[in-house]
Amino acid sequence: MSDLARQQCFNHPGREAIVRCPSCYRDYCRECVTEHDDRYLCSACLRLQATKATPTKRLRMPVGALMGLAGLLTAWTVYYAATQYLLVRNSPDHSSRAR
Repeated sequence: MSDLARQQCFNHPGREAIVRCPSCYRDYCRECVTEHDDRYLCSACLRLQATKATPTKRLRMPVGALMGLAGLLTAWTVYYAATQYLLVRNSPDHSSRAR
C-alpha cells in the first residue's frame, strides 16, 4: 500500500487523502482540492496563487482624452499662427506703396 493511501485528509480526519497539494505538501480528500493549471491545489494555496496573479492597479490616463487634447492644441496653434500671419501681412508697414 502506498504512503498516500494511508494518509488522511488534512481538513477532514477520517477521510482518505487522494492527492497531495504540490504547494504546501499536505494531503487532501477529493472535496478539498481544485484542479488549476493541470494540477490539484488546496483552497488555501489556490487563494494565495490568485492574489499573486492579480496585477496591481495603476493610474492610467485614457488615450482618447490625450488624443483629443493634442488635437485641440494643434488646431489652436494653427489658428493662432494663421491670424498672426494675416495681421502682419495686412499691417500698414507692409502695404504696397504706389510709385
